[in-house]
Formats: sequence, C-alpha cells, structure tokens
Amino acid sequence: MMRVLARVLFSEYFVLWLCLACFALLAPAVPGLASPRNLSNMFSNMLPLAVAAIGQTAVLIAGGIDLSVTSAIAMASTCGALTMTRGGEPGSAAAGIAVMLAAGLAIGLLNGVSVARLAMPPFMVTLTSMMFFSGLAIWLTRSRNIHNLPASFLALGSGAWPVVITLAAAAGAHLALSRTWHGRRLYAVGMNARTARVSGVPVARVLTLAYLFSGLCAAVASILYTARLETGSPLMGQRILLDVI
Repeated sequence: MMRVLARVLFSEYFVLWLCLACFALLAPAVPGLASPRNLSNMFSNMLPLAVAAIGQTAVLIAGGIDLSVTSAIAMASTCGALTMTRGGEPGSAAAGIAVMLAAGLAIGLLNGVSVARLAMPPFMVTLTSMMFFSGLAIWLTRSRNIHNLPASFLALGSGAWPVVITLAAAAGAHLALSRTWHGRRLYAVGMNARTARVSGVPVARVLTLAYLFSGLCAAVASILYTARLETGSPLMGQRILLDVI
C-alpha cells in the first residue's frame, strides 16, 4: 500500500490524480457539478486549452518558455474576425482561418528568431511579445468584441470538430516527439543546447520550429475559442496563461 501511495505521489500525473480526487469529493456536495451538461461544458472549455498547451509543451521541452500564447490567441481572434466581417457582413470563413493561422505563425516566428538567432532570453522575448500584441489587438478593435461571424466558421466550435481537431493535434505532436528525428533533437536541445550543437544538431532551427509550432497551436486554439464563443475578442484567452504552462 505504501509503495502504491509513493508511486502516486511521485508520479508525473500527480496533479491529474489530485484533480480527479478533488472532483470526486466535491461532486456529491455541489449540485449540478457532475451533471452531463456541466461536464460537457467543462470538456468543451478544455479542448482549446489543450491545443495551446500542446504547443507550449514543445517550447518547454526545448528549454524555453512562451508567455505570448494568450496574446497570440487574442491577436489571431481579432485579425480573423476583422477579416470575416469586412463591411459588417459575414465573409469568407476560409480567409478568416488563413489569417488567424498566419497571425499565430508570425508571432511564433518572431519569438523563435529572437530567441534562436539573436540569443535573447525566452522569458523577456515572449513577455514583450505578450504585452505588444495584446495592446495591438485592443488598439485594432478599440476594445470592442467583433460579432456577426459566418455560420460556416461558427460550426467549428460545436459538434465533433473541436474533439477531432484536438485529438489530431495531440496525436501529431506525440508522433513527432516520440518517432521523429526532430523530436529527439528537441529533447537534446532542452537537455543541453551546447552539447547538442557540438553533436551536429541545428539548435537554432530546432528552437525556431518549436516557437513556430507554439504559435500555430495558439492560432488553432483561437479558432476553437472564437467559433465557440461566436465572437472575436482582443481579450480572448487572457486568463489561461498559467493553465497553458
């Protein structure tokens, strides 16, 4: 019994077990906590967060950190919504999604180049990106939410689409980290960048791709959040930074 308890306490899944235990204790005492509707709502909220966390995982494995995830989500949501509502009418969902993905990739590329090529501290780079792009998203919208998005885009926030997208992102990241040379290089850079460089690993390229992937995942999370809430917002995702990390 003590051995099992010690294994649980020192397991990397300890926080997960703790959350499940807390939920089990509170469920009988809090009305509606374990209801199907509440569980479905909690699960829907977790899916975009999971996608953003997948991107953050790649950066953390490489020995960095990405504090700009929330601003990337807000910036992608703002740019995509503005693209889809030109003239006040619902526009092309495909164009909006393309702009959102481009915004996330651009922020990721900026972070990656600054960290990998300019040798700037990841904390300071991504903190600056977070402040700048959060302010830019607010300036672009004058702090107003953007409504009247096309129905074809809003469909991505309901039904099976969020589950399919999240599972695809998780499966792709798992395969890349465990079955590819790039995944091994990512771990090598995170363990010791200098040793990895001497061993022939293109450290700068690996770091840049890690931040690019984080920006891409933030954009996908923004798509799911924006479609689910049916609005583009400059404050989208501002409260989930610690959850993502």
